[in-house]
Amino acid sequence: MIMKKMAALLMALCLALSAAALAEGMETEIIENKPSYKGNYVGVSLTELCFCLPGDWDAAEAPDGVNGDVYCSKDGKFALTVVVSGGNLDDLAEQYAVAAEDGTLKDSRRAVINGREWLRFSTADGIQHYFQTQMDDSRILSFVYATAKPGDEPKYAAEMVGSLKEK
Repeated sequence: MIMKKMAALLMALCLALSAAALAEGMETEIIENKPSYKGNYVGVSLTELCFCLPGDWDAAEAPDGVNGDVYCSKDGKFALTVVVSGGNLDDLAEQYAVAAEDGTLKDSRRAVINGREWLRFSTADGIQHYFQTQMDDSRILSFVYATAKPGDEPKYAAEMVGSLKEK
């Protein structure tokens, strides 16, 4: 029940913050990785993409109102919602800059992970960790991790998004 509530909150925040965009002058990390964990590739709804889900994570039932793929770590420490939403990161750069300035977001940075550009950021309370990428002219793909302990980020978060590939 707690994981369902956390996933619902995570989805609501994801939709509210999907307006976040790549800010001008933001530092860019370059990350080349491959999964260091054993897992299975799972599809991303509404796309022709898939990513490698660690073996110690399971699919979970999405709470009412959540449109996306939901997963939970078996130890119950983390939830992940993978969702496609409308938007364009570049068009929303001004709104993102405001959110970063007012402290709504922290740890905001660009990252190029295995050749794909992502926006990485966390909420000010450290409970949600976002990876967002532009899919096409009008759609954003978001990997939204939630944690029960503020400041924790799943060990394999960047490797999961880095494993994203065509089905």
